[in-house]
Amino acid sequence: MDFTQDPEVITSYLAMLRRDWNKAKEGFVELSKHWESLGSEFFPGVSMSRSTDGTTVAGDVLGKHFSIGIEPLASDKTCFAQVLVTVKFSGNTQFEVARFLLNRRGQVVGNDGTVQVDTEAGEGSARVFSSIIRTVIQQPAPLLNA
Repeated sequence: MDFTQDPEVITSYLAMLRRDWNKAKEGFVELSKHWESLGSEFFPGVSMSRSTDGTTVAGDVLGKHFSIGIEPLASDKTCFAQVLVTVKFSGNTQFEVARFLLNRRGQVVGNDGTVQVDTEAGEGSARVFSSIIRTVIQQPAPLLNA
């Protein structure tokens, strides 16, 4: 931890990050709306529901429960929405199975900020959702302690 931060500088830094976070959050909300309709219309065995604010998604694929949520993550002078995908097993045991970043334009980006999937182009949003569904359904249940 760097204890040399100037308290006056952090105010403008946080304001800058907040703008990015709000845009990235809006992008996730739009994606979650699209995913909700995809789940019911195009992917048999998949159901989803969004939280009131749209920042959390609860889903089920062939009886396996999962959730998708976001948290802010700052990197230098940019704030991303870090998307976390978790699977819930019996006994309410949850495991994180995937994570990725969304930038302020709602695009999936790598840790270096390079665009990996443009969710607004072509089938971008559907590709991301398909990848989430595949990752969830392929996640093995944890071993039970004997």
